[in-house]
Amino acid sequence: MRLFVKEKVFPLFFVLLIACMLVFVYGGLIVMSKESPKVHPSSLSTSNLKRKVLVVLFGIASRGLPSTWSQMHKKIIIPLEKSGYNVTVHIINNDIGDVLIDGKSLNPDAFNALGFKSVDHYKQSDIDKVIFSHCTRHINCSKNQQKLQQDRVYLNIFRQMFLEQKVADYLFEHGDHFDLALAAISDMYPLIELDSNDVLHASKLSSAIYMSGQSDQKGYTNGLYIGRPMLVAKSLSGLDHESLYDHFELIPFYERRLKMSMDEMGIGRFKSSFNFCKMRASHCCSWQGDEFVFSSQTDERLKAIFQSAKELQNDGYVLSPARNLKGFEKKYYLFKRSVLKFFGWEFSSCMANTISELERKKI
Repeated sequence: MRLFVKEKVFPLFFVLLIACMLVFVYGGLIVMSKESPKVHPSSLSTSNLKRKVLVVLFGIASRGLPSTWSQMHKKIIIPLEKSGYNVTVHIINNDIGDVLIDGKSLNPDAFNALGFKSVDHYKQSDIDKVIFSHCTRHINCSKNQQKLQQDRVYLNIFRQMFLEQKVADYLFEHGDHFDLALAAISDMYPLIELDSNDVLHASKLSSAIYMSGQSDQKGYTNGLYIGRPMLVAKSLSGLDHESLYDHFELIPFYERRLKMSMDEMGIGRFKSSFNFCKMRASHCCSWQGDEFVFSSQTDERLKAIFQSAKELQNDGYVLSPARNLKGFEKKYYLFKRSVLKFFGWEFSSCMANTISELERKKI
């Protein structure tokens, strides 16, 4: 009898004990699920949250954006969204009023119709007052005031610097709310999609940004900046503008001064594979098609560039090399024979005095 009890009762005891433990654990989980506080979003891994990018477009908005925004949306905004970003767009506008530009008067209604909600307007007349006020305080610039008034190259560079400083100010004020910043000129017409690899790498860099490599001029091309917001802001504002008033003769070498200032701040530069032309009010898009464009792209991306160029021309625009057409033709003649002919793409010229034989013959 005792043997029977040991063999039957003790196994039954262990079964009941295990059952009670399971009920206890299950009940505890139910209580925890009801009583546990909600996890605050800031404590979640950032990989589970939508990242945010601030896109700031600056320049004469009524000149560029009516012609470039649709392409920007397709080649910049959508790729950013596909890379997992919520996109916020802000415009820094140089309002030129009724001044002719590229021989054309602008229609501000065409820009307003785009419906941008976040825009800062700066009247060009006020910008010029600031520039000339600074100029009078510097001897070298004061001696060249007439040149500053008459030479559009010099004055436009100072206007560009003014707008870039405003972009930097905006990023310093609002950049902490974003994971990435992209600042670009408003007359940029993208010829290729923004590379998701460039975006990913730029977001991880702590001491460098991505910029265009199309026309470095022995420095860094301005007009496109991609990186962490504070790095982009520092790059845009780091140039000692006051020193340029003192060294007036260096104004045309803006790219070199930009590189020097970024070097001094310890900010590096990666060349983006992104490629674009600059849209003029005359509907001519000036393209910096130098060695970097051809050496930095895969065959697939090169074909995408020229497909965009063909679409641009089909829409009634003119695409023009920004530099000497004969030199461009000689350097890339074989390339154009194989690729440009495939797309039926011909160069034209924005400036009548740069017309070469390239425009008179079909290649």
